[in-house]
Amino acid sequence: MIDAKDPEFVRLLARLKLNVRRHLGHSIDLSRLQADAQQLLDALAEIENLAEEEELMTLVLQVRALVIQKSSRTVADNPPDPPLAEQASAKNSFLVHSYRFGARGG
Repeated sequence: MIDAKDPEFVRLLARLKLNVRRHLGHSIDLSRLQADAQQLLDALAEIENLAEEEELMTLVLQVRALVIQKSSRTVADNPPDPPLAEQASAKNSFLVHSYRFGARGG
């Protein structure tokens, strides 16, 4: 989910981890959160509810915005497969077209 090649995102996650430890006394497992966007968003919501520092809230909002932006970009780059009914009708239309002129094609 999280691209380790994006230095801005990695820096924000590191700052978030350090600020959560400093202000809330909790430790977050970034490797676990990197694997699942929904789990990261859930953790951000929990941190948001506990946060009392502006800096921590700002980090939560920045990370959330990047996660949502990356998730929407991933969905746009990888559109879902067409439904099976459309795939079947496309396959059948090819078969109908290829036999339009009979078995000998003429």
